[in-house]
Amino acid sequence: MGGFLFFVAFVLGVAWALAWIVRSIHEHQRTMQVLKLQAELHNRLFERYGTDPALLDFLKSSEQRQIFAAQVPDPSMSRIPAPYGRVLTMVQAACLLLAAGVAFLVIRGRVTGRDETEMALFFGTFFVALGVGALASAGAVVVISKLWPRPDSAGEGRL
Repeated sequence: MGGFLFFVAFVLGVAWALAWIVRSIHEHQRTMQVLKLQAELHNRLFERYGTDPALLDFLKSSEQRQIFAAQVPDPSMSRIPAPYGRVLTMVQAACLLLAAGVAFLVIRGRVTGRDETEMALFFGTFFVALGVGALASAGAVVVISKLWPRPDSAGEGRL
């Protein structure tokens, strides 16, 4: 039983690490793209105006901070509106939990020993129940977002 638990923990750990690495690479590419575009903007501005006194006065003003400040995208800020983001997050969690639950239930038939079979049955049932709960939560978010108006608009932008 210890070997089975170690294998499951190892597989989950490797999957988590790979997902984290892919996410980090994607965020780095987005940040580099923004910084590259900003550098191109600065270079074109300096090539065009050079040492013009108006440009030097502008660079001393507070308005230049808005243009020349690095606007790196915040990875925690999603471009998806709040209700959609919540629904997608819950659907993703539900898919992962359901997949893990089904995997445990499938593995249950392949393991030998009473303890391992009961453990696989327990974890399979547990993860399937969590996945169904996550799907129910996503459905509740959809229903609630349709019933309640958004504070920034009078009934517009609902799911």
